[in-house]
Amino acid sequence: MLGYHAVIGVGEAIITVGVAAYVLKVAPEMFRSPASRPVSTIGLKSILSSGIAQATVAILIAFALALPLYFIYSSEGADGLEKTMEDAGIGEAEPLLTSPLTYGESYFAALFAGILGFVAVALAGLGMMKVLRAGRSAE
Repeated sequence: MLGYHAVIGVGEAIITVGVAAYVLKVAPEMFRSPASRPVSTIGLKSILSSGIAQATVAILIAFALALPLYFIYSSEGADGLEKTMEDAGIGEAEPLLTSPLTYGESYFAALFAGILGFVAVALAGLGMMKVLRAGRSAE
């Protein structure tokens, strides 16, 4: 399973880089650092009123509203991999590694885990953009 998910991760990375490159091309002002803006626009109020903050809140709300539907429709049925393994007569072995975090048994535990994952990925993406921006400004 690790191999398949690694390939999926590479595909997702390619899509993410493509979207970021497109946004950089059509709206480069979205990638400007706060230091390049006038001093009067820097602050918590400007951050909260920015398009990025509003999009982040919209994504979190959509995620929180869609998560119960995910649980309703996915909990009982087998996913594609489980169905394929069942058809082939293959059982799942014990995992080599286990995660210290789980989705939990309740909606709120899963919601928290999802939000935590979203924030971790968002921070990693912002860090990557900062590194790329620093390399770009050094040229």
